[in-house]
Amino acid sequence: MISKRFAQDMDKAPNADSNTITAEPLTEEEKHLKILEVLSAKPCMSPTEIIVRTGFLIGETRKCLENLVERGFLLMRNYSESIDDKLVVITYEGLSYYKKELEQHKQ
Repeated sequence: MISKRFAQDMDKAPNADSNTITAEPLTEEEKHLKILEVLSAKPCMSPTEIIVRTGFLIGETRKCLENLVERGFLLMRNYSESIDDKLVVITYEGLSYYKKELEQHKQ
């Protein structure tokens, strides 16, 4: 038996025909800029802290970090034997690129 309150809540619930707002997924470049933004505020942190601050999934964060390292915008160093014990540091090139992109988006 369905309670009255549950039935009322179901009447208010959005359905597939309603105009619901859905966020568009970020592009790869937007994800890179978000990571650089987080690191510009605190230039040295762990990948786990980056995941928490950006809200990205683990896999997409690792992929973005690898791409940013390849581009020379980040350095990633192990500080112990564990694979999770890494330190991510933004480089001067990464900070310069982030500031340049930020200026372009303001215009």
